[in-house]
Amino acid sequence: FSPELIYSGVPDITSEEQGTYTLVNNSGVILRYKDREQFGQEITNPWYLEQIASESGFNSEEVNGQYLLFNRVSDNLALVAEIPMSTILTPVQNLRNNIFYISLIFMIIGFIATFVLTNRTVRPLSGFLQAFNSMKSGNLTEEVKLGAKYLKRQDEIGVLANNFNDMVEELRELVNDIKFQSNELNDSAEIMNNV
Repeated sequence: FSPELIYSGVPDITSEEQGTYTLVNNSGVILRYKDREQFGQEITNPWYLEQIASESGFNSEEVNGQYLLFNRVSDNLALVAEIPMSTILTPVQNLRNNIFYISLIFMIIGFIATFVLTNRTVRPLSGFLQAFNSMKSGNLTEEVKLGAKYLKRQDEIGVLANNFNDMVEELRELVNDIKFQSNELNDSAEIMNNV
């Protein structure tokens, strides 16, 4: 083979960013390399020489941060490649970073949603606590009842608010009945004392 024939017939497949590619024969002689001065010289990498000697069809291995690739393309020709691991791992690292950022965004959204939903649930409970404290001190007036914002809700809080207001109304009626009966007993007792 002459260098002109090889270099004119085989397009340049070398890219500095993506690694170096070399076309060699079964004796380990370089037939195509980015540097034409290397034409006709023997390849020096021991791993490639080992692959040529073993008559392997295809093999690859990582050595010193380089991905070494050996691919026998015909009985007398092999393509050997040396690709930096950083070039190979860049898409994986980009994917890892994208997954990390997307996960972080969803975690932040989840925390915000949890905060909003928790506040939406806990805030009405403080209204219930105030109403219970008013009842505890004996206040059974309309002020104790929970307002329309609680009653409009279609969830458990709304049901609880309606039941709470019903309970306040029933307690008020019960207290009024007890007062009425107490007054009647007092009136009866006075009449009995006067007789």
